[in-house]
Amino acid sequence: MPGRDRVGPASRKRSTIWYYSWREGTPPGGATESKVHWEAMAATDFFTVEVWTARGLVAFYVLFVIQHKIRSVHIAGVTPSPDGAYMKQVACNLTDVSDGFLLKSRCLIMDRDTKYTEDFRESLDLEGVKPVRCPV
Repeated sequence: MPGRDRVGPASRKRSTIWYYSWREGTPPGGATESKVHWEAMAATDFFTVEVWTARGLVAFYVLFVIQHKIRSVHIAGVTPSPDGAYMKQVACNLTDVSDGFLLKSRCLIMDRDTKYTEDFRESLDLEGVKPVRCPV
């Protein structure tokens, strides 16, 4: 469109940090800015582990969270079926006021996996941890 500022992730192939800084309205400042934001950033993902049980081979989903600044990894939970109730409970555990792993984090980066339910993201947001979903 004429006259419209076409600056953004599609027109500038930048990093994820640049994209979210741009989206939130903070001017991207390179490495210095990244170091400032790393204190408040965490990321989460799943990996699977297959275990032989009495029922046969079962895939367990392991949810882990990493705090970027200190490179500390926390196993948030292990389950054969990460449903909505399980994920909501994990969000409560991660943001617990006394010993939650995300106490000093302001945002949690995650992919667009359907396991990160709306309730999970809302629970994080209510506790002051903004869920940030990666672009497709």
